[in-house]
Amino acid sequence: MKIVLIGATGRTGREVLPRAISRGHHVTAVVRSTGQIESNDSLTVTCDDVLDADFLATVVCGDDVIISSLARGSQRRTILTDATAAMLVALNQMAEKPRYMVVSQGLLFATNNPAIHLLRRFLQATVADSVGMEVQIRSSNIDWTIARPLG
Repeated sequence: MKIVLIGATGRTGREVLPRAISRGHHVTAVVRSTGQIESNDSLTVTCDDVLDADFLATVVCGDDVIISSLARGSQRRTILTDATAAMLVALNQMAEKPRYMVVSQGLLFATNNPAIHLLRRFLQATVADSVGMEVQIRSSNIDWTIARPLG
């Protein structure tokens, strides 16, 4: 299987990358800085702008699945929403679209827990960015999976 992993050097990406390679998949890692990992027979590393739909269309063409493990580590408050918009533009240019999988956050699950409501308020910008990402994906015409880890 050919996988594109966006955010391969982040907390989640560092867990996904070795597992994918150990299972015999070829991974194209999209990272902010190429100095953290090196390409090999099973891994192609590319550094570019995840907000550039033309770049994304080139990278994901011919792949089976895209996994986005982007996190809000950048200064951009809407990185998840904006990167998703660019990816959807890229995917809609393609005849055969790979599956698009994203890592969201467990704070979006429905709950009556007051501590979660307080945390959502404290992390309001992060929650809004994740909600924006999910809304776009759910309203798209692509095959998608949204994962909401709890911890």
